[in-house]
Amino acid sequence: MELVWTEQLSVGNALIDSEHQQIVHVINSVEQAFIAMDRTNLLHSLKLLLDSMRNHFRNEERIARTVGFSFDEHSLSHQYMLKKLEHVKNGLTVESETLPEGMFEHITGLLRSWLIDHVVKEDMLMKPVLKNYPYDFSPG
Repeated sequence: MELVWTEQLSVGNALIDSEHQQIVHVINSVEQAFIAMDRTNLLHSLKLLLDSMRNHFRNEERIARTVGFSFDEHSLSHQYMLKKLEHVKNGLTVESETLPEGMFEHITGLLRSWLIDHVVKEDMLMKPVLKNYPYDFSPG
């Protein structure tokens, strides 16, 4: 089942919300590549996901620090997820005829649980602070 971003996932900032929407879209692409057993597209989608997440994490941290939101633990969470995804991507670059058994469940479970933890449990903590700023707020 495809992930869908809804307004309930909005943290109250246009940039963060649009990046979350993009990440949801790319996670869906990763899952579709797995289902199709398309290693080339899977590696491409994982690279795109890593790039999207790196960019998002930089922007999110910049916004959080500008509005005075404590971000140290949140930043550690970002670093951890990037390392996990790099490990997965590097493991898939090893030449093999088929994808490792159980990899689909592992990756989709990891991405889906991260998305829930990241947006619902961590990013939503910024929402009360972001309410004090315009929705399109972005630090200079």
